[in-house]
Amino acid sequence: MRSYTSALLMIGLMFTGAFAQLLEVQPVSTGGNPVGTWMADKDPLTVYAAPALVAAVVNLQFTGETTGSFTLDGSGGYQANYITVSSATGMVSLGLLGTIPFSVNVADTNKVQGMYTVLGSQLILMPSASGQVPDTLSFSATASTLQLVRKVPLGDFAQSLNLVAPTAEAPIAVIHMTKVVTGPLTADFDGNGAVDFTDFVAFAQQFGKKSVDVGYDVKFDLNNNGSVDFGDFVSFAQQFGLKT
Repeated sequence: MRSYTSALLMIGLMFTGAFAQLLEVQPVSTGGNPVGTWMADKDPLTVYAAPALVAAVVNLQFTGETTGSFTLDGSGGYQANYITVSSATGMVSLGLLGTIPFSVNVADTNKVQGMYTVLGSQLILMPSASGQVPDTLSFSATASTLQLVRKVPLGDFAQSLNLVAPTAEAPIAVIHMTKVVTGPLTADFDGNGAVDFTDFVAFAQQFGKKSVDVGYDVKFDLNNNGSVDFGDFVSFAQQFGLKT
């Protein structure tokens, strides 16, 4: 597309209709409790493109998949180790130049760790390594699924996007992940080999705290639901007196 930039500016675009297998409605993030380890194994992306962009490109299509893991612990730390591979294809009509096809393939690698905060339906990620840029993702989390919403990385096509559809927002991808289910954590909090009264005192001090609270310790969240609550008390009671 770079070689046609001057021609685009001089001749302009002849916008045409488009058909694409895309999300019809812009995704809305609902937030939730993102604590846990989330996995994707070549899970397909879904993509939303603004109507102005869909109308400007013939046969606009996006494909892609995500593989890897994303862990957010209850104390505010995160570790991302996943890659999203996506492609965009279509054709734009360039007046006297005719219809020019384009194909863009992008691998977006996320291998970083740091601290995070939750603000409504947004995850604010602060990498620990110097020189890495903070990131903000919209998200929706349920007991079993996590959806991350972010702009589609379009590589060189991003520069031409403003020429093709100057009023259109960048396409939005929804990354789908599934929660890794593990068994209940041990209630031997002090590691002395038994679930005893000392562990009960420590548990009582944490009871009622949530992952967003200062001092929350994820090891007391025995069912890993983001809060130390009655469900954790039941699990603790079942383990009380056992040797580990």
